[in-house]
Amino acid sequence: MKKKINIIFGPSKNDLGGISTILNNYKESFLLKKINAILITTHKTGTNRLLLIIIFINAVLKFIKNLIKYKVEIVNLQMASKGSFFRKLLLIVICNIFNIRYFVHIHGGGFTDFYKNSIFIVKFFIHFVLIKANKIIVCSNFFARNLSKTIKIKMNIIVINNSIEDNFKKIKVSKGKKNYILFLANLTPLKGINDIFSISHDLISKNNDIKFILCGSDKQNYYYKKFINNKNKKNFIFFNYLKGRKKIDILKKSKIFILPSYIENSPISIIEAMSASVPVISTNISGIPEQITHNKNGFLIKPGDKKMLKKYISVLIKNKNLASKMGKEGRITFKNKFSNDVSFQKIINLYKI
Repeated sequence: MKKKINIIFGPSKNDLGGISTILNNYKESFLLKKINAILITTHKTGTNRLLLIIIFINAVLKFIKNLIKYKVEIVNLQMASKGSFFRKLLLIVICNIFNIRYFVHIHGGGFTDFYKNSIFIVKFFIHFVLIKANKIIVCSNFFARNLSKTIKIKMNIIVINNSIEDNFKKIKVSKGKKNYILFLANLTPLKGINDIFSISHDLISKNNDIKFILCGSDKQNYYYKKFINNKNKKNFIFFNYLKGRKKIDILKKSKIFILPSYIENSPISIIEAMSASVPVISTNISGIPEQITHNKNGFLIKPGDKKMLKKYISVLIKNKNLASKMGKEGRITFKNKFSNDVSFQKIINLYKI
């Protein structure tokens, strides 16, 4: 009798996106062993087209090899929009040919827009993929409702919040936090980076002790080049990408976390901030209001509302007690809803069905 295994398809563990963060979280927290799953890489960001084709062909060959060698029970496809969807489509066709159960775990706030803006034949394939899935996993109630309404799918949708390991369980968060305003995301307009730069001068002119810590991929160093000669350059610190101990250290020191995005799903970075007792300022879109309760563990603004973004940053900089209280509330929210202990049990239960 063949040994039973499960397979998870997703991007390279070295990618900088949210899906890779989640898959690394699975691996480091031993969830893969608990659900008897192996990871197969289908994509790697920043590589040329030929190498991308080779990586995907290799993924398909590994899939077929495992089908021959083992009894594959469940395939879990970590999926986003556009290219991510089309890569997974072929793998799903193989699942249907061999009558293998599959889960679709949808990431990215733009998936329903991807469906709406697609031509008829692509909409047909999206509907086919989702209607045939044994489970559709999403990371917020907002996204579940939106998906059901947009693509007319009412069955098999399950909400499992994004989660991370509790890295601050045994780490004391510094009481003497610096006036660090932390941003953990790619430096792109959709993440609100232009809004941050627009309000920075006024904030710095009133408090020269403020430092904006910008951590994320900056293609062609566009923003870095733009501000390296700025008169306020000493108030900006750029990191291309942070992980592990370095990220923990920055979170410990930061007084405020900001993510003024225009499009999101359920950001991992907000969860990271809450785990470190850092109050959050973000936008009232998608699944973010399920993470942040306005005036409790942070503040919510409308996308593009630079006036309120500046106001709330000033409030938290000036009012240390409020910042501390909101940070503690965020920590409670994290432990109750967004820690691995909570989300992983739901994932394990899925594989027992």
